[in-house]
Amino acid sequence: MPQDIIDFWFAEDSRKLWFNSTPEFDQSLRETYLETWERASRGELDHWMQSAAGCLALVVVLDQLPLNMFRDTAQSYATEAQSRVVARHAIECNFDQQLDPAERAFLYMPFMHSENLEDQKLALKLFAQPGLESNLRFARHHHAIVAEFGRFPHRNIALGRSSTEAEIEYLNSQKSLYRLKRPMRNRILQYIWHHDADYSRLPESAWRHFLQIIAMVGRDLMGGMITLRAMSLVYTTMLSIVPLLAVSILVLKGFGLHDQLEPTLVRLLEPIGEQNVEISARIVGFVENMKVGVLGTLGLLLLLYTAVSLVQKIESAFNYSWRLQHSRTPMQRFCDYLSVIVVGPVLVLAAVGITAALGSNQVVDFLNGLPYMNDLLRIGGKLLPFMLVIAAFTFIYMLVPNTRVQFRSAFYGAVIAGVLWQASGIVFTSFVGGSSSYTAIYSGLAILLVFMIWLYLSWIILLIGAGISFYHQHPEYLNWKKLNLHFSARMRDQLALQAMVNIARAQDRQSAVESSLGSLAAYQQVPVDLLQRILNALQAEGLIRRSADDPPQYLPGARLRKIYLFDILRCARRAEDQGHSAGLRVDPPVSALLGELERNLETYLGDKSLADLLLNFEDETTHEDSLV
Repeated sequence: MPQDIIDFWFAEDSRKLWFNSTPEFDQSLRETYLETWERASRGELDHWMQSAAGCLALVVVLDQLPLNMFRDTAQSYATEAQSRVVARHAIECNFDQQLDPAERAFLYMPFMHSENLEDQKLALKLFAQPGLESNLRFARHHHAIVAEFGRFPHRNIALGRSSTEAEIEYLNSQKSLYRLKRPMRNRILQYIWHHDADYSRLPESAWRHFLQIIAMVGRDLMGGMITLRAMSLVYTTMLSIVPLLAVSILVLKGFGLHDQLEPTLVRLLEPIGEQNVEISARIVGFVENMKVGVLGTLGLLLLLYTAVSLVQKIESAFNYSWRLQHSRTPMQRFCDYLSVIVVGPVLVLAAVGITAALGSNQVVDFLNGLPYMNDLLRIGGKLLPFMLVIAAFTFIYMLVPNTRVQFRSAFYGAVIAGVLWQASGIVFTSFVGGSSSYTAIYSGLAILLVFMIWLYLSWIILLIGAGISFYHQHPEYLNWKKLNLHFSARMRDQLALQAMVNIARAQDRQSAVESSLGSLAAYQQVPVDLLQRILNALQAEGLIRRSADDPPQYLPGARLRKIYLFDILRCARRAEDQGHSAGLRVDPPVSALLGELERNLETYLGDKSLADLLLNFEDETTHEDSLV
């Protein structure tokens, strides 16, 4: 097997693609050697280290193949450290002297790929040997990069790291080997993502941050879930709009504002053109035909349920945008939804009333008499509808998601969504609302079709704004590289134990790593979505809890001596089980073996707690007695 890998990698056809690979070659490596790489990463091929050929093959598997198989992702660097262990072992055993120069170059390559300066110095020494002169200049280049920056800046995007201004300047310079022959798409991605939004000059930082948010929301939109939920909301709106407005009229009658409902609908439906008057009249006609006395108690309850179901569906869509797993409790829904249904129409009509009042002749004549007010009124008249839309969107973004949304993030998303709303209204009026072809094709159904298209577009804009608010409040999710990682048993154990250690050390002031989700994920170099699933499981078991800080910090759920290591591992392994394992068929011998393995693990760990594990960390500080 080791010789097969060597024969393949050093064959003439493979040599041509060493440093100029193709997508087809990368795909063929994944299909052929992915399982081999996984076994090597688990240490199952360490017995290859007994020979020179075995060490060379193992280094190729751990260092070279991942660069092709997982190109431009963090996983491509996942086993570099293991490859350096194998390379050092080969050098200590003088296996490298049994290889020809080309083979030795790849055996030494892990040191050139290291971000450790001592490894880079060793690479310079190794590539200075006779026969390796062509590789020496590349070793010097890699050494110079690590000596200047302490890392390879071209890896920052894949590893989710922010680039400094000096690194960005280097990547755009002629000195960078990675600038040459780079597609325009990659240059654009580098411009957007090789930047920390909190670093350097404010205008540039805000601009790059804006581009990152737009890129992430655009990718979410292309993923299809936003459009799918928008279609669902269109269907629910069509069913719920009449009952919702009927409930609103009951409220508005108490304020004497029910006569303003139709003019308000006409203004909201202006983008669909002249048909807005007819649609508004029909909707109000349907509403007026609903007599509460005729409906009875059951009918009134169904009316309220239909109205509430729309708000519930909206909350579900917003919770998805905010990565929230749980909706409001029934009591919270009753209170919050009732406030939306009752207060919302009053606020909308009040805003419309203010707009109408400002446009009345008496008010305009009075204001025009004041100095400089004529120009201000003209500008204000154009901006007022836009500001009212932003205010309404901000209110929705803060209230609907089942989490605390910062005003500045809600406002940020509302401004962009408001711009999209106004712009789409103009475009929709020009190309759809004013088109006569729909009437010619669909006849009487054209009005309904145009109305549904406008609803669909409106919901998409509203959900886009929700996504923008989310990414603005949670910049830790701004990572362009989507890692399609799946949990293995070892990954679950590692993520859970390391997260618990970091949370405990942060609480005990033993570590500079904060215990927020973003900091914990950055320390373990995993996507926040992946770590969030483990933290949710640990929180559900009471092993950790979330603070009310902004951003929330994770804290131990009990004294550290009461948090047992076996409980952490058991929680990690049963995360997201949700009772599915109980429904799987398993033979008694298999079930008995699994039970015995779990009992042996519990016996081995015994009463070892998280406090015992922390004693293995060298730190001059000691645990506070209140924690331990």
